Amino acid sequence: MKHRLFLAIGFLAGCGGLLSLKLMTTHAAPPATASEGQRSEENDPQTPSSALAVRVAAIAPQTGGVVRTTKLPCSAYWHDSAKLVAKVSGYLDQLNVDIGSRVKTGDLLATIDVPELEEDVILANADLNYQLAAVTQVEARKKSAIAEHHAAEAAVVKAEADVERWTAEITFRQKEYRRLQALSATSTVQEAVVDEKLFQLQSVQAAKRSAETVILTAREQAAAAAARVELADADLAVARMQTQISEARLKKAKLFASFAKIVSPYDGVVTSRKYHPGEFIRAADKAVGEPILTVGRTDLIRVVVHIPDREVPYTNPGDPVVIEFDTLPGHQFEGKLTRIAYSEDIRTRTMRAEVDLPNTENLIVDQMYGQIEIQLQAASKTLSLPSVCLVGDLKDGKGNVFIVKDGVVHLQPVSVGLHDGIRVEILDGLSPQDLVIVRPPAGLSEGTAVSVDMKDLNAVKS
Repeated sequence: MKHRLFLAIGFLAGCGGLLSLKLMTTHAAPPATASEGQRSEENDPQTPSSALAVRVAAIAPQTGGVVRTTKLPCSAYWHDSAKLVAKVSGYLDQLNVDIGSRVKTGDLLATIDVPELEEDVILANADLNYQLAAVTQVEARKKSAIAEHHAAEAAVVKAEADVERWTAEITFRQKEYRRLQALSATSTVQEAVVDEKLFQLQSVQAAKRSAETVILTAREQAAAAAARVELADADLAVARMQTQISEARLKKAKLFASFAKIVSPYDGVVTSRKYHPGEFIRAADKAVGEPILTVGRTDLIRVVVHIPDREVPYTNPGDPVVIEFDTLPGHQFEGKLTRIAYSEDIRTRTMRAEVDLPNTENLIVDQMYGQIEIQLQAASKTLSLPSVCLVGDLKDGKGNVFIVKDGVVHLQPVSVGLHDGIRVEILDGLSPQDLVIVRPPAGLSEGTAVSVDMKDLNAVKS
């Protein structure tokens, strides 16, 4: 029974196949005529003719070489940041700011209560006033000594004048005595008159000797007065030196008193606060502790980048840079390299470089992370091409490109310079008039006929 069922199924399948073959034969297209076959051959792109040239894109080399740039991660830091610690010990009396407060240079941020320093200022000020009074007193004493010296010198002059007067008087009395003595010899003049003239002469001589003694006394007094002037000068110098010492003490006392006031060193923002009013703060030289406040300068940012060893020879202060921060999309900050370390870190083989970046809008904050693009070298005057024009591998600065001449492909060796992965610098082997194939298709070889589709440089993608 099963055997008969299988034979019936086979028979029906055979009939279906014959019916299907008949329908296909009935609907098949009639044979093509000779003219139709010829038209089909002309439209077939595989038919050998001039229409079979390979279509390629080509570009002329661009005048101007490749700009050497590097793009590296970078970090932003406050250009200056000060940890404000206490120079003196005491209780935190006032705290005028908190975290995030904007401050200006010289703003009073906090005050430490140190009353003994205020007393030191008062004492030093009193001592200075005392020394200034002493200077005034010694100056008056000096003036008195100078006056006495002048008076003594005047007395010397007067005594000398007296001696001169008595000397002249002696001369006159001597002549008078001699004349009368001569007359006395002729009995013309009495002896009493002669004796009187002798007495007068002797009196004048005694007066001269007295005047000479006055000169010696006046000179001694003048010398003593001069000594007093010198002593007054010495006392005045000492008094003035004591005044300078007192002024230094007062300055020191005021300086230590000023340490009780914490002021902002520059325009910026308070980034940390470790103490609250009423807490006791120890001087920084007596204990190791946290700073009272930390202030960061905000108007200028220090952007730090680490230059890889291979780029170090081309890195110089003044190189143009463009900086973008991950947290500030759409913002580009232009500047120049401000300084480089001229020394590599042996652990990382990188060199530290910094950019001073103005932050007038306060967009950038400490520790921001971003990317910096540095123009290490400007473009040279050589030719350049898109990197996708190269054929095969580069070796020892040599490479190959396909160029088109008279509709035929030629493999052209070239000398290659700087290559940034997008464009390549051509040092030799091409002229600005050459047509270079972009992205040569597989199988392209020397002598292949091609038709050229010129490409705009901006349309060529790597």
